[in-house]
Amino acid sequence: MKKIKFIALLVIPFIAQHVMAQENTKSKGSYFNITEFGYHMGAQSFKFSQEGDRIDIFAQALSLRTINGIFLTDKFSVGVGLGLEGYKTPDAEFFYKSAFQVFADARYYFKNEKNTPFAYADFGHSIQLNNNFMNGINMGAGVGYKFSLKGKTALQTSLGYSQQNNKRQLDGERYPTGTLRVGFLF
Repeated sequence: MKKIKFIALLVIPFIAQHVMAQENTKSKGSYFNITEFGYHMGAQSFKFSQEGDRIDIFAQALSLRTINGIFLTDKFSVGVGLGLEGYKTPDAEFFYKSAFQVFADARYYFKNEKNTPFAYADFGHSIQLNNNFMNGINMGAGVGYKFSLKGKTALQTSLGYSQQNNKRQLDGERYPTGTLRVGFLF
């Protein structure tokens, strides 16, 4: 059943691309908003500086982000984003460790067309929301595809790499994860 849902999630954007035929391009100076949901999976690493020991365990995260910005050219955009990210480890539930993110986002769309591949990069700071998580740096990069929907709305899917770093006095945590995101461009 999970496999069928996953395949449907991948196929629906391709069907929507052919059903909707409205123009969806951006011009220099135009405002945009991207609202996206993400799933991350990878490792949680602890490095203890005094002993030099390192522990790696499997971690997952869910994220909800919104990015607002402008197109500097018809293919290149920059924006500022806000997000909520919650991590799950084998011994805890989602959002046991959670952070509020503030970040810069840059995207390059390979064509100024309604359907086009793109590349993105993010860099910012995470602010702890509970005592289980420390402030730190977050960054990410990846590639995706923009599918035109109705009017000036588009569906964006992307695959990428994301990393959250947290520093403590004696040790640090690092969350390097592969990321799948699905969102809407307005």
